[in-house]
Amino acid sequence: MQATKLLKQACEVFSDDRDLLWEYEEAQLARSIQQLTEVREMSSKAKNAAFDQDLERCTTDWANCRVKVCRARLERDDTLQHLRLVLGEALYDLERPAEAIEAIEPLHENETHSSTAAYWTGKCHLALGSDIEAMHWFRLASLRRSVPTPPRVRVAALKMLVDLADRHGVTATHEFYQSTLASALESAKSHHT
Repeated sequence: MQATKLLKQACEVFSDDRDLLWEYEEAQLARSIQQLTEVREMSSKAKNAAFDQDLERCTTDWANCRVKVCRARLERDDTLQHLRLVLGEALYDLERPAEAIEAIEPLHENETHSSTAAYWTGKCHLALGSDIEAMHWFRLASLRRSVPTPPRVRVAALKMLVDLADRHGVTATHEFYQSTLASALESAKSHHT
């Protein structure tokens, strides 16, 4: 807390020092996640509904902090495109999926981040009630051939597809996704051992 205050004061004095500003933002993020972690731990130990409001407040503060820092950093340096994923996830956490889709959209053309961007776009469409559109994005996230999808993203997207296919009663599609998920889980397991 004290370090954050000192960094804030230093930023006011040395307003053109980007490294100092970066450190101040890092301190803000660290403090926000620390508060969330502490409240989560207290909530799980106490198992008391009294902590629910504090937990919700800290979760919202953490998401707002990520949004603020990511937007500021992207405005200062548009080469930090990977921050769009963090921004999109934070907006999703704030229940602003349409804004999240807009934030993530430029990453669909980025080979490194397109699979993860497609996964989050699918989650956002699911939150908006667009199951079919969500399935489209989850397929893009999980079944890419040109650039391998990170195993964690692939498994998460396939789990969403299995659930959606089951929910909509599409038996053959459900079986295909179930089989593909089993293969992905086996592949992920063999990479870890």
